Amino acid sequence: MKDVPPLSYSAVEREVILSEFETFLLEAVAELRGRLSAPTGLPFAIYHGHVNESTRSRVEVGLAHADGERELAGGPVAYGFARERQTDYDSIHELYDAITSFIAEKRLRQSGPTREVYHGSGRLTDEIEVVWPVEA
Repeated sequence: MKDVPPLSYSAVEREVILSEFETFLLEAVAELRGRLSAPTGLPFAIYHGHVNESTRSRVEVGLAHADGERELAGGPVAYGFARERQTDYDSIHELYDAITSFIAEKRLRQSGPTREVYHGSGRLTDEIEVVWPVEA
């Protein structure tokens, strides 16, 4: 668990299935970096539903900056990191399952949509932080 500060950001959003997600992520990050003069954080994606091959769900790809038109609330989050081979679709769900178990064990409640923060320096998704807002 950790506390995160509120975040002002701009985003590109789209409804996607799994096979469309990585292309959308890369295009959205490139668009945001192209139009924002001074980003203040790493790119991230907010999931408003399950993204898989049979379910089309809304995803926001965002980038923090001082004049963002959207806000993410700050507060406590459960979180974990996936690196390199752990970031593929099947493997990262082990991390999601571990965070879900932690939330249940600590008797917490989810207080907002889950997001992934992309820390990768070479390939964007080489290091992913899964962030799950919670309340006691």
